[in-house]
Amino acid sequence: MILFKLCAAGAALLIRPCSALATSVGEVRIVRKFDVLFEDVIEKKPKKEVVGQIVNDACDTYQCKLRTVRGKTGIYVSSIQKDNLVSVRARLKGSKFDVEARAGGRLRANNANQIECKLMTPDRLIGFIDMNGNACANIKIIEYRDQEQNTLMAAETKSPMLKERSSFLQKLDSRRRGLVELGSQVVPVWSTLSERSRLARMGLYGGVDYTIERIVVQNDEDSFVYKPNCVIYLRPSYPLVPRLERRWPIAVQESKIRLLLSSNIYNIFAALSATALAFTTMGFAAFLAAQLFSFTVVPSMSMKPTLEPGSVLLVEKLSPKWLQQRIKFGIPPDLTFYKSGDIILFRPPSELRSIIETSKKSQIQQQAPNTNNWFAPRADLFVKRIAAVPGDHVFIDAQTLTVSVNGHLLEPFPFPYADAVCEDPQVTSDLVRLWRSVHREENNEDFVVPPDFIFVLGDCPAVSVDSRIWGLLPIDNIEARPLRSIFNPKL
Repeated sequence: MILFKLCAAGAALLIRPCSALATSVGEVRIVRKFDVLFEDVIEKKPKKEVVGQIVNDACDTYQCKLRTVRGKTGIYVSSIQKDNLVSVRARLKGSKFDVEARAGGRLRANNANQIECKLMTPDRLIGFIDMNGNACANIKIIEYRDQEQNTLMAAETKSPMLKERSSFLQKLDSRRRGLVELGSQVVPVWSTLSERSRLARMGLYGGVDYTIERIVVQNDEDSFVYKPNCVIYLRPSYPLVPRLERRWPIAVQESKIRLLLSSNIYNIFAALSATALAFTTMGFAAFLAAQLFSFTVVPSMSMKPTLEPGSVLLVEKLSPKWLQQRIKFGIPPDLTFYKSGDIILFRPPSELRSIIETSKKSQIQQQAPNTNNWFAPRADLFVKRIAAVPGDHVFIDAQTLTVSVNGHLLEPFPFPYADAVCEDPQVTSDLVRLWRSVHREENNEDFVVPPDFIFVLGDCPAVSVDSRIWGLLPIDNIEARPLRSIFNPKL
């Protein structure tokens, strides 16, 4: 509903104010009746167009044609001399019965436009042709006087349905704006599913353009323009799917239609709705993408030279979130997600946050100025490589901080080129002092990684503050896995 109001507001901005809108009001001026003869309709096969001859009227104002267009045969009426507001009833005479159709609208002089009275499908035309191949029709044309007057929004001129609606939607309704007349195209609009079903039972389908063929007011009088509580005869402006077709036109009490828009206004509304929906979908897609993927910056030197400080990584968050949900509900984690050697991004555990906040960081940085920042206080995520998973046996040498997993000494991760800082003995000794300040002992550590935890190291062991210093990382703290490096500051 909010989307509907926003789009309707946009449409209202594109519509002129309608406090006093000039409109043409038709008063009956003259009624013309005449017969038209269509000669040689069929020679070897039915012709697609035959110009008729008016046989019992001296009037040369109108021209009539029997035409077949888009699978429908009808009588087309045009004006030769002047503009007219007209209602047309065309009756094609047959040997057993006649067939009749009505239409109306504004005719322009010099045959500039035509009014079409759709009669039948071409295959049925043979029943209305005489032995000579001719067809005869009776035409009744009501001409209306073109009179300008101000259409004020007085209560007595409103439809009962218009009285129920808010003033906001009243500005969009074609009846309110004086746009409902013979030949005009309108679109019924529903706001609830029950209203949709009610209109569909009458043959009014939401979003379908209908052409007004006839307007009947009190005492069964024809009118050129809309009047409250009138009956309007509608026909779809284009063919519908077979299951929606029925006998057209349909007669509908205008008060039963809650909202009736002109075709142009509805198209504006539909375009704004589609645009709003597109932006909403794009926003949702962007939000979803942000939940599944993001970019992160490597904050420190601990992963040199695999990842340089300042490198930008594209990371995925789906698999860690799925694993966190399994742990949350007590389901054993699928350890195939994480293997030794995988690079991960994680939230710092409480032990690491404590070291960042309380350690003698400034003293260590002064003793090892070439290490840059070991910690990244402003970093939301840290980057390390998994060295051991649940069930692995880990041994840490307290003198050198070298690590063995399952009896195998972990050598520095193989790099395509050496890094002086990562192999500097002095920097390593500084890290040993940090380890002793945290653990307050010089004993080696020997343990088995418990379930739901992993052991992580940096690729630059001399400067990496990792699981050797602050302990095991809970699997629940893992937030993302890198897909690829987007930017390397050294390239």
